[in-house]
Amino acid sequence: MTFNKYQCPSSCIDCKKINLINELQNVKSPYVHDIFNHHFFKCFCHTICSTEKLLDMRGSVVYEKIGRTLQDIDIPALLIFLAKNQNITRLNLANNSLTNPGFINLIDHFLLHKHVQELDIGNNDVADIGINYMLKVGKRLELRNLSLRANKFGDQASKDIALFLLENTHVQSLNVADVNQTASSLIYFIMTLSSDQLLSNKTLKRLDISRPNPGFMYYFDSAHFADVIGHMLKHNTTLSALHLQKYNFSCHDIENMMRNAKYNNWLHLLDLGCNNIGDHGIDHICAWLVKRPALKTLILHRNIITDHGARSLSFAIPSSKLLSLDISYNKITDDGMVGILYTLKKSPLLRQLRIFGNCIGHPAAKIVKRMLISQVLEQENIDVRPYIVDHRWYFAKYEGDRCRNEYWNIAYKLMKKSTETLLPLRRKIRKYHKYTYSRTTDIKLQHSAVTLVSNIISSHRVEECRCCYCLKSEECRNADHPDTCNCCKCKGDESSDWSIDKSVLKRIVVPQDDLKKNIEYILKRVNSMTRENILRWINIDKDSLEEDLKLIDDPNASEESTETTVSCKCSYVQLSVSALQEFLQESSLQNFLIIPRDNSIFLNNNCQDIDVSSHTCTN
Repeated sequence: MTFNKYQCPSSCIDCKKINLINELQNVKSPYVHDIFNHHFFKCFCHTICSTEKLLDMRGSVVYEKIGRTLQDIDIPALLIFLAKNQNITRLNLANNSLTNPGFINLIDHFLLHKHVQELDIGNNDVADIGINYMLKVGKRLELRNLSLRANKFGDQASKDIALFLLENTHVQSLNVADVNQTASSLIYFIMTLSSDQLLSNKTLKRLDISRPNPGFMYYFDSAHFADVIGHMLKHNTTLSALHLQKYNFSCHDIENMMRNAKYNNWLHLLDLGCNNIGDHGIDHICAWLVKRPALKTLILHRNIITDHGARSLSFAIPSSKLLSLDISYNKITDDGMVGILYTLKKSPLLRQLRIFGNCIGHPAAKIVKRMLISQVLEQENIDVRPYIVDHRWYFAKYEGDRCRNEYWNIAYKLMKKSTETLLPLRRKIRKYHKYTYSRTTDIKLQHSAVTLVSNIISSHRVEECRCCYCLKSEECRNADHPDTCNCCKCKGDESSDWSIDKSVLKRIVVPQDDLKKNIEYILKRVNSMTRENILRWINIDKDSLEEDLKLIDDPNASEESTETTVSCKCSYVQLSVSALQEFLQESSLQNFLIIPRDNSIFLNNNCQDIDVSSHTCTN
């Protein structure tokens, strides 16, 4: 049949003379090639560590970018990006519109490029055809974590996935929740994990088979299934997390399960949420917890637990290894919840607590508020936030990152960490003292880090020259006279423009009176000439000290110039200015004394290793 470009053929019925060719030309392609480039996919990459990245392309995230979710026609561009970026190890494609062709293309890529280890394709439209293709090449598939939740592929495909676990030795986490499973497919999974069978899986660590097909729950024998699960837990030694939500388990079903499950010491997470477990079932669970199994996380939300079950938990929690407890949306009142809150002080291991949705009010909220104020609880580790209205406390729901943590990635503890930050150890800033004294009786000296002593002839500070501390001439006595001059015994090339470290000057403080005995003790042990020199040097001011340090550190000074200035006798020891500055800033609090280098008598009395010719002490 051929179509005319301008009108429909006579055999076309009820087309109302629509021009089909023009209509097809106006149809816009759902795939825009210019958008899905390298930079577009880079926007969804998140760094996990230095060598691994996560490509998060969930439906809600992609919809915010382009106004729609991913489709099968977008997969080729995605695979090109994955092939060029081998450091992407996690791929999240949940809540999109992918079907069998797109899923098959992904499986082919994973067989060729084995860098992707985690795949989440939950809540898409993958059916039996895509699942069967995956199972066909299942032995060569090296995915570690696989999530197929909420893909309605039916009962037979679920049985094939259970048998797939017997062949594949790489999958460690499998999520097949809400995939329309029936009792027969569920039994396949339980038998596959039973170690007492001839063939069983030895590598699977996390299994989620929650939310089976609600249509078969009317004739589902929950008691028998709970007994089978208990038998599997008794013999399994590899499974660490098991999710069993919405199985309509009652108290007697839990009793049947715990009859054999109490011998399990490898399970770390047990999810029994959204069932009909009451106080009698909690008593059997608590009897298991008292034996201190390896269980770290217990999820019991949306059951029918009352105050009796809460009291049983409060008695069992301190003896268990629980890190996280979820009892939200039950029928616990303030009487039972107060007992659980008081157990937090007895159970240092418990780190997460979820209690929102119970019949709790003012008494429990007041206790939680007091624990938050006293930092016994941290807000990120509890799912409620107390608030007050008309002098009564109530609970508001609080959601944090804590709720998305897995059982192996739980925060350290409920107790709040100390807000005090440990600062690096730093050396204390020492304070150096400026000594200004006029008479011996007015000595007020505090030895902090260093006491500088110089042998100066004159003891009359008023008549000293600033640049060399010698007797001032008539010209030098003028107050406006420069610090550096050639009119007295000093040398003109020895200027006073050198200054010590400003940070040291800022730390000069007025000395205290309680340590004047130190200088008095020194004066009693020295001769009269040294005593006069010590008193002379104590009265030196800052400017004179700068000039003296400049004179010592002058590298161009010859021997003749040194001899000409020997009358000043202002050299301490063979110590450079830079070394002295470094000592002032970094030395310990031990005191030392700098004396004239020509005072050999004092050196011989106090230093054992001394070179008399050079007048330097080597101690």
